[in-house]
Amino acid sequence: MLTVIKDKSKWLRMKRNLRNGTRQELKIGFFREDSYGAENNNLPVAMVAAWQDKGAPFVGEKHIPARPFMSVGLKNLLKSPVYTNKYKQSFLNVLESNSTFFVEYHKISIAVVPHLQKIIDRWALPANSPNTIKKKGFNNPLIETEKMRDSVKAKVGNR
Repeated sequence: MLTVIKDKSKWLRMKRNLRNGTRQELKIGFFREDSYGAENNNLPVAMVAAWQDKGAPFVGEKHIPARPFMSVGLKNLLKSPVYTNKYKQSFLNVLESNSTFFVEYHKISIAVVPHLQKIIDRWALPANSPNTIKKKGFNNPLIETEKMRDSVKAKVGNR
């Protein structure tokens, strides 16, 4: 005689993990709590990052050309095989109830932050103007005080 026992516990755990995952999100970038000091009127780092990424025709007397380190650089990084494989593995970990989205998002965030910082360090085009290079003493368009690079964060939380 064969006895069949229904065990829905794994399926129910999987459904709960997937449902909880839709309530969570991973944000990568620059956040409200980070700003430049009083010498720069406490300018939000996120605003400077947006100007750098999209360009800004007039910021005071300056023209800032677009240096799309977020909209192109980060986007390309997140679409790379390294990250698409991370997403697949993370999703499988959640489906198999070996992890949660919260834990998997944290794993991804730990990897992304230093990668985005490297993108900022290495971004070279368009180059600084000769006057800016003279003033800074070097030609790294996205680095002046390192504040923007050092402010890169990832946050995992509820939507």
